Amino acid sequence: MKLYNKPLSPYCAFIRIIAEVKDLPLKLIDAPAGPPLPESFREISPMRRIPVLVTGSGETLFEASVIAEYLEERFPEKPMMPADPKDRAQIRIIMRLLDLDVLPSIIPVLLAGPASLQSAEKTAKISTHVRHALQTVEARISSGPYALGEEVTLADAWLAPTRFLLESLRHFPGYEAILEDCPKIEGYKANAEGIPEIAAVLGEMQDARKALAKAS
Repeated sequence: MKLYNKPLSPYCAFIRIIAEVKDLPLKLIDAPAGPPLPESFREISPMRRIPVLVTGSGETLFEASVIAEYLEERFPEKPMMPADPKDRAQIRIIMRLLDLDVLPSIIPVLLAGPASLQSAEKTAKISTHVRHALQTVEARISSGPYALGEEVTLADAWLAPTRFLLESLRHFPGYEAILEDCPKIEGYKANAEGIPEIAAVLGEMQDARKALAKAS
């Protein structure tokens, strides 16, 4: 299988973690420069988004959540969803909150950089929204080492890269308290770094961040 990838993209990191946990061979292909990705990339990803997975049979799948579901169903030998429907629902809630509320709010801020002009009102609005979503996640995760349960799940695959980005965000003016009242998410950084499959992907993200800082 092939994955169109950017090392710092949390959405790509989700899929790389799943591949690590399931021990799946995955050839990484560098996605074009962006955002925005070039118009020509629509031939591969209609909405010009990554990641994109090309299966062994040549099918092209896009949208991280869809790819995650495909890998979970296609390779069930190392499940990343628990058997209990209630636990499965909790994991889906965590994934949705991070996917729909946290990441779309913080990624534009991170891409703009700490020196970007942003009103105090806008910063406060984003911070309040993200903190509310994080507190909702906080109420649903365990103290560790895993996000939920006794094994790595899809909740870990989503939470670990998000926590990585939050570490950068908290150094931006107006976002210093982004993890206030979230001690479990705060401590999850150390937990994730102790899970080999996740640590490998976080190391790739860290290397990419250092390379980006050096280039700029």
